[in-house]
Amino acid sequence: MAQAILKWLAGERAPDPPIALKGFTPNVPPEEVPEAAPPPPELTSDPQELRGRAFIIEYEDAQGYQSERRIIALVCYRSGEHSYLQSRCLEAGAPRAFRLDRIRAIYCGVTGEHLGPVDALLRPTEERPVRVPPNQIPRPASRYPEMKKVLGLLITLARADGVVHPNEETVLRGVVEQTLPEDVPQADVDDLIRWAWERGPSFDLFDAGVRFAFEDQPRWALTLMEAADDITRADGRVCAAEAQWLAMLERIGRAYGVS
Repeated sequence: MAQAILKWLAGERAPDPPIALKGFTPNVPPEEVPEAAPPPPELTSDPQELRGRAFIIEYEDAQGYQSERRIIALVCYRSGEHSYLQSRCLEAGAPRAFRLDRIRAIYCGVTGEHLGPVDALLRPTEERPVRVPPNQIPRPASRYPEMKKVLGLLITLARADGVVHPNEETVLRGVVEQTLPEDVPQADVDDLIRWAWERGPSFDLFDAGVRFAFEDQPRWALTLMEAADDITRADGRVCAAEAQWLAMLERIGRAYGVS
């Protein structure tokens, strides 16, 4: 202390003396001692903590194309053999599900800090059924497939002049009601007529009906020929297109011995 005073008198700057001597502990009441700041919460895949958090990910798609995505996380789930991070992609402006094994790196969307291994950060919290692509969904077997082949040919004739006359619809309904069993519900009959109404004139439909009636199920051949003749004459006139389709059908019938 004496040396510090001498330096001060000589005009030299002396360092400030220590606040407390060695071995001295200030007597501060416990309630005035500031508590240590709690550590920041660790990010987990708990739905309540994950939902709404912003991330930046480096992602590689199925074709091997790598891109950087800004996302808002929603939930992490497992479906089949893979785990996914359901998010809203800010790049696409739409919901997206990212496979975890294709996320090459993940960063905090606020600070840009690298958040470490993806599999340690994100773990699925729920199980979801495997999504089947629409083209792989098994479709139910078509009801009344034989009747639809016949109707496909007849609707081609009915629409040959560009319009289905009410009398032509009556012929179609009569064919359905006379050839199907009596216990078929009326709703099924209406569905078949509606199915026919939704078809346009098509050579594929005509060809399928011909092959069915003359090759696969010859018992239908005569019924088909008679119905085709009724269809073309139902509106009181036979246009050139109807006459052409009917003539083609009659030639096929003669070739198979049906007239």
